[in-house]
Amino acid sequence: MALIVQKFGGATVETTAKLAKVASRIKEQKEKGDNLIIVLSAMGKTTDKLLELAHELSDEPPLREMDTLLNTGEMVSMALLSIALNSKNCPAIGLCGHQAGIQTDQFFSNASIAKINTEKIHDALNRDQVVVVAGFQGQTTNGDLTTLGRGGSDTTALALAASLRADRCEILKDVPAVFSADPRIVKDAQPLPSLRYDQLLDMTYWGAKVLQYRSVEIAEHFQIPLYVGPAHSNEYGTLITEKHMIEDSEILSLNSHETILQISTQQTSLNDAIQWFKKELDQRKTPFPQLLHSELIGGSIVLFVTGPKEITDSIHSISSGGIVRELSSVTATCRGSTRPETMEKVITALETHGVKIVNLLVSAMSVTVFIEKTLRVSAVQLLHKLIPVPLMRPQLLADIKK
Repeated sequence: MALIVQKFGGATVETTAKLAKVASRIKEQKEKGDNLIIVLSAMGKTTDKLLELAHELSDEPPLREMDTLLNTGEMVSMALLSIALNSKNCPAIGLCGHQAGIQTDQFFSNASIAKINTEKIHDALNRDQVVVVAGFQGQTTNGDLTTLGRGGSDTTALALAASLRADRCEILKDVPAVFSADPRIVKDAQPLPSLRYDQLLDMTYWGAKVLQYRSVEIAEHFQIPLYVGPAHSNEYGTLITEKHMIEDSEILSLNSHETILQISTQQTSLNDAIQWFKKELDQRKTPFPQLLHSELIGGSIVLFVTGPKEITDSIHSISSGGIVRELSSVTATCRGSTRPETMEKVITALETHGVKIVNLLVSAMSVTVFIEKTLRVSAVQLLHKLIPVPLMRPQLLADIKK
């Protein structure tokens, strides 16, 4: 008997018909004898719709009230799935984040999990119930509701898997695997059969939407076997562990951030620039974005940041001493990223086709270019041609059940 955490993304539960299909899959899995904790995202585009409603009433809604509002999306999907499971004679109990014992800090809209009290979950498992948890949410010690940032249901799932010492965590989506590039941009993008934790960390940090970056950090730290695959079949997916390697290739995948803001400050030290930027954000009640890079240009600090649209839109309003320019990034996650020939391939593939590189970053796992936003799609397509094909067959879900 295995203890499994399964997380279903918003697209997989966007209608009651899809919820019913998910319920049937869970019941089938439960009848095989596994103990299941199910984590759900909000249905479809619910979170975006709730954000729109709030902004119809206020240009700057308080973050605390926004978190209370956004909690409702996951509560709806959690309750509906619990209803569907019980209607199929599959005993289930739905728990909000705080009911599941998830305690966070007080950084509204981007809270971090401090600890999890799993007592209520263990009680339900002992009663042979499927435990359905609303993802993306938690509660402070003061009783305020919080959210874990965009994609936070992934972090809920991996944090629960770590706390419960689950045998594995499955991230189930409306796509069959992690791909070598966004299939909406590159038509011949290849499914990746297996990845190491550090490879997936690099991919998600530089824009891959498959999982929230923080959730992969948890998976790596606690060495949780992680599977990313389709929600409505068992055909294949991607297995993430420390043991599995994809076949040797210099470039493994291409990922990108569509919007990166290059912020030119008037500060001459990085500390002063960060403090100035933080003060500007605090005045707008805007969470701190993801800082990707900084450098000294012409005697002043320049910051490169990214984040959800609601954050980057707010940053655009900075006026007291900052100039904002929009760029995109494209990252080649690869082996041998520091070898001169790898960088040369990336630079040559882009600049010989008219894609001017604004900035180049090299890390142990990747080569990243900052480019004009209008050139992002072309850059991804050009660099994807450097990936050897065909890749190995994706993992069967049955392969990780042995």
